[in-house]
Amino acid sequence: MHEATTGAALIAAERARQIREEGHTPEHDAGHAGEDLAIAACCYALPTTMRKFKRDAPLNPYEHLDPADLARVVPVLWPWTYEAWKPSDDRVRELAKAGALIAAEIDRLQPAPAEPDDNLDDEPIHRWFGLSYSNYLVVPRTLLQSMPGEWQREFVHLLEQLHAAFRYVDQTECYEVVPGTEAIVNELSTEQRKQLGITCSTDDMTDEQYEAFLDAEDGEAFYADKDGRPLDAHSYIVIPGAEEVPPYNRGRTHLEPDLKAYASARFGLEDQ
Repeated sequence: MHEATTGAALIAAERARQIREEGHTPEHDAGHAGEDLAIAACCYALPTTMRKFKRDAPLNPYEHLDPADLARVVPVLWPWTYEAWKPSDDRVRELAKAGALIAAEIDRLQPAPAEPDDNLDDEPIHRWFGLSYSNYLVVPRTLLQSMPGEWQREFVHLLEQLHAAFRYVDQTECYEVVPGTEAIVNELSTEQRKQLGITCSTDDMTDEQYEAFLDAEDGEAFYADKDGRPLDAHSYIVIPGAEEVPPYNRGRTHLEPDLKAYASARFGLEDQ
């Protein structure tokens, strides 16, 4: 049984495995010429009974040869060494390999533009956060453990690299995460400000004073938090609320991922 449930997800997982375990990165694949990647994909995509082999062999060698001999029986079109040909009696597995090789060939033919190294503002993480000015990314554990196994392994592999690279940096032991919604301080309702303990310089004004304040061209309200510290009127603040994602429950809670949306994001496809 395959962990991923769609063809696109299986292909993406196989491509990730090729990069991680075999070192077949875009830089490595750039060295392939003559569309070898596409030809190799064809070899895996062809049904076994339609493959022509480089030496005299039964029509279906997988039924008649010992496993040790299989590596020496390769399709006529196979562009690489005997050792690189790794057939399988799992048809889905072979098709996933074919799809991953096609994806690699597409990436070779239209490589992604190089990311500039000298401008931190152009880094992918910075662009992903956009204009939020957030210092942290919070990801519910339930969503992480709901990813297919191959995704989880790839995610953990990246986390291990991150921790190894910055282990020398002194880091805070823990953080307190508060679920809720965000709002701008000067857009909070009176009830929301009371909930948060935020005060405003207009709170004690009479109706007449407040009307005069609104009419004044230079009228500006001042805000303070529950401890009396000034707050920027245009800053964001969290209004505590209920957690939307169910708790991880010791690894037992799983949500079904939207694999179609994942494939669209992974391969840059438009939703069909």
